[in-house]
Amino acid sequence: MLHYAKDYFGWLFALKHIKVNQNTLKQVLFHPLAWVALGLHGLLLVIPFDPSSPAVADEKEPIEEEAIPVDILNLAAIATPTPPPVEPPPAAASPPAAPAAPAQPVPLAAPAPANYPRPVAPAPSQGDVPQGDVPQGDVSQGDVPKGDPPKGDPPVYDPSGDRNTFQANLAGAFSSSDITGSIGLPGANSFRKRNDQLFLPGGAVHPDASDTRWMNNMTPQRVLETLLATYQPLGLQLVSTDTYGDEPLYELKNAEGQIAMYVSLVDLKASTLLVIWPDRPM
Repeated sequence: MLHYAKDYFGWLFALKHIKVNQNTLKQVLFHPLAWVALGLHGLLLVIPFDPSSPAVADEKEPIEEEAIPVDILNLAAIATPTPPPVEPPPAAASPPAAPAAPAQPVPLAAPAPANYPRPVAPAPSQGDVPQGDVPQGDVSQGDVPKGDPPKGDPPVYDPSGDRNTFQANLAGAFSSSDITGSIGLPGANSFRKRNDQLFLPGGAVHPDASDTRWMNNMTPQRVLETLLATYQPLGLQLVSTDTYGDEPLYELKNAEGQIAMYVSLVDLKASTLLVIWPDRPM
């Protein structure tokens, strides 16, 4: 019985103690400072604490890099890679050489007669003789290869052909008006300008003239028109150049503009005197 009474009082004491502890716990839980204290304790428990290890790690000292000299002259060789050698293409197989033709016998030239000069062998062309094998100062005139002959002056003009053409067609152009053969040459009284001595000195043909014709009933202008119509188709042209003896003077030119002779048309009374000059009259 006594035993049960002890247990009963023990339980009561325990329950009372539990209630006291619950009240104390509630006071603790409803105070913020209690939570702060708990958090600080928890952090101290979590953070490792080793007094032997240093708090801050020693900073590493910077290592100075040693400057390396650079050869500028070798940079190009380093930057530019050497290209691999290119192998030459295999040479095409050369065709087999043709068999050499048998040498033909060369006939010996017969000796030249004593009375004739010996033929001279033609000089080799410039391409067959090496330039270095020919001495420059010892080459004779006959050994130098000749090219085209130098162009000289053009051939001298011979007016005889054009003069003959003019004379051959003169009679046909003035067949009815030319009275030179039937009457002869005009007298001094037929000259309007009294210049007969310049064209018919002493009543005869001038010594410097090749021919003189008397055209009856024709003016100098009409005679000129007849001459142009006759000789232009033949390639001859009369060009006025100057005067001689106060009368018009004309040049007879061929198609190339070369002067064949000169012609004077003298104005007479009711007629015209045609004087042919091989050269310009003075």
